[in-house]
Amino acid sequence: MKKIITILSLFFLVQLSIAQKNTKEEGVYLAEVGHKILELEMDGFFSLWFTDADTGKPIKGASVTIEKNDSIETNADGLAIFPALEDGKYTFLFEKKGYVTTKDKFEVLLGSIFFNKYSIPLIKKIDHIKIILDWSATPPDLDAHLVKENEYHISYRNMITSADKTAWLDRDALTGYGPETITVTQVDKITVYRYFVHNYTNRNAVNDSRLSQSKATVRVYINNRFHASYQIKAGNIGTTWNVFNIVNGEIKLINNLE
Repeated sequence: MKKIITILSLFFLVQLSIAQKNTKEEGVYLAEVGHKILELEMDGFFSLWFTDADTGKPIKGASVTIEKNDSIETNADGLAIFPALEDGKYTFLFEKKGYVTTKDKFEVLLGSIFFNKYSIPLIKKIDHIKIILDWSATPPDLDAHLVKENEYHISYRNMITSADKTAWLDRDALTGYGPETITVTQVDKITVYRYFVHNYTNRNAVNDSRLSQSKATVRVYINNRFHASYQIKAGNIGTTWNVFNIVNGEIKLINNLE
């Protein structure tokens, strides 16, 4: 019996070591991409950065169009690179076979994009809601949570599936940028759901504003269609961002930091 326990312990230690190695490598890669983005801005260009909502891997070969400009194809890092634009708000269109076509907005502020990270979901043949969290490099560990009243609490602690097998966390990100993605395949219209983001990195800090400076953005897709995006308000104090509730099957914006 002791021999079996020892073997199992070694197995889990190996798995943990692999996970830590992968996390470290991912962090280095993300830092390199972040550096490339800064270099582009210095050279008079800017980029929109696209990753897979379930895996966090870059989406290569997607077509990205900004209003009246020509379409640009994303490179191996998932970057669509454009000449610099004047300050203002713009709309882009993302298209790639197998992924949900997405039309969203971005803002150019003081010659640079306020936030350029977009994680796009794959098309699935089932009705579902996809809730996707992206943010900047810091804090490195933000956590997405979905609570179904009196039923389940999906997060990094219980990411595999809910008790009724209708919701799960697709990905837990530990090194900044995200994505953290939750999938829901069935919504109970007589129950309240709460979706919030927690700053795990600085969870014990008092009067901390780093979550509000993270540029955290949540995008919601419903049945393979882009529904809405919500961005955290900068300059506020708190470690928990209450983004929205789902009440009677409808999303009700909260957007409150505490």
